[in-house]
Amino acid sequence: MGAADVVPGRECGACRVCCIAPTIDDPEIQKQSGTRCRHCREGGDGGCAIYDARPTPCRVFYCAWRRLASFPDDWRPDLTGVFGTLDAATIDGKQGVVLTLTLLHNEMNIIRHRPFVEFIRATVLEGLPIYLALAGPPGHKPLRTFLNTPAMSEAARASDEDVCRLLHDAVHAIKAHPVLAYSLRHQGNDTGI
Repeated sequence: MGAADVVPGRECGACRVCCIAPTIDDPEIQKQSGTRCRHCREGGDGGCAIYDARPTPCRVFYCAWRRLASFPDDWRPDLTGVFGTLDAATIDGKQGVVLTLTLLHNEMNIIRHRPFVEFIRATVLEGLPIYLALAGPPGHKPLRTFLNTPAMSEAARASDEDVCRLLHDAVHAIKAHPVLAYSLRHQGNDTGI
């Protein structure tokens, strides 16, 4: 998955969420979730201090907002607090793609926002597997729940209000679980600060 997979006209701009939010655990680069990569410049024109020589995981990564045309244009992760990732997965024995939406902050406000509810509803009806996740503290795994349940499918066919109610329940269910620290498997190039 590379630059050919991005939605034309969508640029990262001032967004640096992918330099902060996710865990990166690759032989070339390691960084715990919720920590800013030391190469990520703040303020001014921002960006990556080693952009031309950045590691492969950074070169090939594009968030779901950059890759899914179904995301509204104004849903850049730094503006919404919704960080989407697309990952290859095996689903019912078949290779496919899974969308994970990690809510970075203000999760109750996000799940009540009508465009978010409409997006979840349309995505579930489309049949794209989708997880809802909440960012944990720095260095912890985000907790997530699968949204493509029979109840959510029924709610998506019924109304935005039914979807919103199930999203509310999903957030509370996620929050009821203890967060888990993540131990990096790779060593030697930890860029987190």
